[in-house]
Amino acid sequence: MASAIHDPRPLGTAWDCLRSSDTVAAAISDGQLFPVVALGDIAKVGPAGRRIRDVFTKHTAADAAGRRALWHNDTVLTQTLRARPDTYIRAKPNKRSRQLADRYWEQRSNLLLCAKPRLNKCRVVAVMLTEPAVGSLWVPVHPHCDGAHPQDQAQWAKALAVWWNSTLGVISIIAAASPKTLSRPDLSLDAMRSLPVPHTTSEQSKALASVFDRHADEPLNPLSVAETCPARADIDQAVADILGWTGEDIARARRELAREPSVISRA
Repeated sequence: MASAIHDPRPLGTAWDCLRSSDTVAAAISDGQLFPVVALGDIAKVGPAGRRIRDVFTKHTAADAAGRRALWHNDTVLTQTLRARPDTYIRAKPNKRSRQLADRYWEQRSNLLLCAKPRLNKCRVVAVMLTEPAVGSLWVPVHPHCDGAHPQDQAQWAKALAVWWNSTLGVISIIAAASPKTLSRPDLSLDAMRSLPVPHTTSEQSKALASVFDRHADEPLNPLSVAETCPARADIDQAVADILGWTGEDIARARRELAREPSVISRA
């Protein structure tokens, strides 16, 4: 998220011409609907959950290091934009694991993106944690804000969390993932780094961050019933505002997403 958005195309036109969220997602990735940048160009992404599981074990109590993680993708417990780590972790006792654990722990973040969202059940696909942590099914994301005030860094991170939980953000994630099961896309680190993110000014990111603050602790509805969720509507409207689209355009996209096979699947 770096520069202002210019000359947006109405989303309704995209749905009319492209007819499905798959092709809309391709249009987002190609920058046809609005200017985008790859996540990997504006943020550090990782470590992957597999790396965390290689060197850490989970526990119900802390050791001297006091490290915590968002380990599970529990769609009952994790329903809000702001979340808490759900387990303590300890480095495995061998020297190599301890060294890698220290290295991976340095990459902890408040902003985590779900690597394997359960689209038919999940409420959120990205969260801001109450404390920096790593994840097993969640991956830390660090926006590049060298020299920025911590408050500004948090603003960019909140803006990303709002984008990914918007209708267009979810569509872009579905398109980038490699689905092994229809409702459970699998995002590799490379796929995450290639995720399209809209260019925004500082003021636009501030506007998205304010939406995060309004709804941080409000449970979001599952995607299949997103139309009845006031918080999702507010998130989508904020994204529509920075893109120059109407509420009707974004509401139509939300309805279309709710009918996607990956969202309504029972698998």
